[in-house]
Amino acid sequence: MRVGQGDRTSISVTFSRIWQIGVAVDASQPDRDLAAAWREGDSRAAAVLFDRYVVRLTSLARARLSRRLARRIDPEDIVLSAYRSFFVAAADGRVSCDEEADLWPLLALITLRKVARQGSRHQAGRRSVDREVPLDSVLIEAAAVDATAEQAVALEEELTGLMQALPEREREILARTLQGEDQAAIAVALGCSERTVRRAIAGIREAVVERGELGGLNAFRPITRQADTGADLHHSGHETESAAEPQPTIELDDFDLKEMVGAGGFAKLYRCVRRSDGHETAVKFLRKKFWHDENAVRLMLNEMHFLQRVHHPNIVPLLGWGRSRDAAPFLVLEWIEGQNLSKWRDDEARTIDEVIGVVRPVLEGVSAAHDAGVLHCDLKPENVLIRDDGCVFLSDFGFARTIRPESPHIPRGGTAGYLAPEQVSSTFGEPDVRTDVYGIGGLIYALLTGRPPFVGESVPEILAEVVSGRLPAPMTRARCDVPAWLAAIVSRCLAKEPADRLPSVASVLREIDLHFGRGD
Repeated sequence: MRVGQGDRTSISVTFSRIWQIGVAVDASQPDRDLAAAWREGDSRAAAVLFDRYVVRLTSLARARLSRRLARRIDPEDIVLSAYRSFFVAAADGRVSCDEEADLWPLLALITLRKVARQGSRHQAGRRSVDREVPLDSVLIEAAAVDATAEQAVALEEELTGLMQALPEREREILARTLQGEDQAAIAVALGCSERTVRRAIAGIREAVVERGELGGLNAFRPITRQADTGADLHHSGHETESAAEPQPTIELDDFDLKEMVGAGGFAKLYRCVRRSDGHETAVKFLRKKFWHDENAVRLMLNEMHFLQRVHHPNIVPLLGWGRSRDAAPFLVLEWIEGQNLSKWRDDEARTIDEVIGVVRPVLEGVSAAHDAGVLHCDLKPENVLIRDDGCVFLSDFGFARTIRPESPHIPRGGTAGYLAPEQVSSTFGEPDVRTDVYGIGGLIYALLTGRPPFVGESVPEILAEVVSGRLPAPMTRARCDVPAWLAAIVSRCLAKEPADRLPSVASVLREIDLHFGRGD
């Protein structure tokens, strides 16, 4: 399965988090009062301050990173570091919040300094463009040698972190070593002595040992299989499995990782080969830092449950799931050899007939999901795959939810420019089947115009547009061949009020079939 690179504004938006903090903190208080409450020992005030600016700061950090640096630096890590610096400085009295009603300028300044420092460090250590090699491929291939799939995933992240921390020459030496070059060849290529190469490799080994002692590489300690010991794989305080949860169906050791094909905020997707029969599959792993994160694990298990309920020729099939030896869940999906609709759209100018041709099977897949009681909640071109033979598949149920949720406090998530108003604010009601009707409208809009219904300089700006009274720009501004009937259908799908939309994706399909092919 291939995933797109259009996740720049894809975020795990947990809008309900601020209200889950507790009634003791008024989330509408100015920053100055919240900072004072935090200094008096109320940690919930710090949580409100964090939620107030984390999305904006992450967007700011992401916007300041070049495409090359964005592959090596996680903007979320920069923002977390900025918050740590702020709270430490405030606790030490080096920052005064007494006169600051709005902490945004200060937090933005700290974040920008962090970005500049990271950028300077990585630019100084960047390899020559002439010698640049695709690190993702090098690292996963190196990690997969004589390692289980779980170890390879963890080691790939460790190697990436190690690469980022090394200066230019050491990074080049490590990359070439991982590709199998001997020390003499590396010395010739870099114009240095073999002794220099040996000393650099020794220094890299010391860095690896240091990272391991700090816990980074301890994932490679010998571990006994659950089947051998009967031990509980769950870690205390992080259980998400209920008594009714099915047992894992797949052993991770049966897979060889070949390449990483996509990465999101909390998970990565790998092309794998099943050792037992050579069958290609896609395996979705949580990022290592989320292996024991209760919320991330729950999202992964929810996706597994939803995919087990939904079976349709236009939905990527779930082949099974399992838990790693560290209790992290993973999903095994059918491998789709092809591309996502974002890349498909960008390859060449697509006709109206071609766009309708790929949207119809998506409608059928979403309708089947609704029949099974599941909402997708993240419809966009990047989450629809088109196989080389033309078959279309809906993928990524990471933000899915049931039509009738058992809990009223389910976090809402999705991709900013495609979110329906009710996914942003409960004043528009709870998500239901009309949320995916809105998503279908956004999908068609993006395929025809090349952009989501709402765009902006930052995620908060986009979300403000979503819940505002303003409508998306007419599609005819981007292309004049959009028929009036199709523009009308998309307009109804994208209505801000759910009651004003078409009532179901099945009704969207009927409206399209009513006009499509008649030459209206």
